[in-house]
Amino acid sequence: MLAQKLELNMTQAWIVTLLFFTLLFFIKALGAYLAPKIAHRYSHKVALILSVAFLTVAVLMLSISNQWLIIFFASIALGLQGGIWWVLYHLDFCLAGKKTEYGKEIGFRQALGILSGVITPFLAGYTIAQYGYSALYFFTAFLALILALVLYLLQNQYKIPKIRNHDLINEIKKNKRDFMAFIGIGGELSVSEVVWPILLYLVFQKPLIIGSITALIALAAFLTSLVTGFMSDKWHKDKLEHYGVAIVSLSWLGKYLTQTTLGIVVFDIVYRIFNSLFYVPIVTFSYLRLLTENRTAYITARQMAYSLGRVIFLLIGVFLLLLGFSYWSLLILGAISPLLTFALQKTKAR
Repeated sequence: MLAQKLELNMTQAWIVTLLFFTLLFFIKALGAYLAPKIAHRYSHKVALILSVAFLTVAVLMLSISNQWLIIFFASIALGLQGGIWWVLYHLDFCLAGKKTEYGKEIGFRQALGILSGVITPFLAGYTIAQYGYSALYFFTAFLALILALVLYLLQNQYKIPKIRNHDLINEIKKNKRDFMAFIGIGGELSVSEVVWPILLYLVFQKPLIIGSITALIALAAFLTSLVTGFMSDKWHKDKLEHYGVAIVSLSWLGKYLTQTTLGIVVFDIVYRIFNSLFYVPIVTFSYLRLLTENRTAYITARQMAYSLGRVIFLLIGVFLLLLGFSYWSLLILGAISPLLTFALQKTKAR
């Protein structure tokens, strides 16, 4: 809608959108950097509630206006929210999880996310179709406030160890191949989180249809995530991930080559069913790394690498569009970025 008001053509609208998400993920890296500092100075609980506050502010801003300045500040707030939240989430997980069953627990949590994704896209699509985007934003803000209340009542208050800049640098230098792989994952996420939802909207143009299709595909992926988590604890993680890399890359390539409704549905089913083979093993491996590394520094650097990968590949996407490539060509980035993990992560703990 904003692009129409400013009379941007399709390519210009894509470029501006990708640049806004580039800003968001850059700020998300900053949020990840700040997360352990806030949690050390105040507490883990305070940092989590602050993260939810940023989310609430962002969605409320988006609900009242779609002006450039509002979107700019909302992107900053969402970036800070995501950066802070996920560092603390993963720190919590690695402390509470069973080290011999990390894969199963990661698969289970991913399956829970998929299960919620069965209902959420449909409800979101229905809400947008019936009441508009503003209603969805207000509903999201309401849920965020409930989450903040739950965190206040249930989350134990504790401080995490202090980390310095040289701790982050040492972890990255010591585990270069790990962080190159994380950049590759971030690149794939930039396509699945940003490019693909926009393409779905352009193809179907009805939020309710998009939500229904996404929900049905998510349901098909639920069991696979559970099985992959169990397999990750029993099998060689590098072999599982290599299979996942191949399938994820081929599914993005298939979407690019077909560019049809049937191709979108078929290859997205393949992607969502098997992408846990790509994510679960390497995340499990990164948790096992924490047994011998500076836990807080490694997790913080990992989350920053994810965001850096998103930024790099989104900027590559902008460059491709400026060169005259179609927006469908951005899916090729989703096929290329996982190969970083295939090439660089060759030895993993079993």
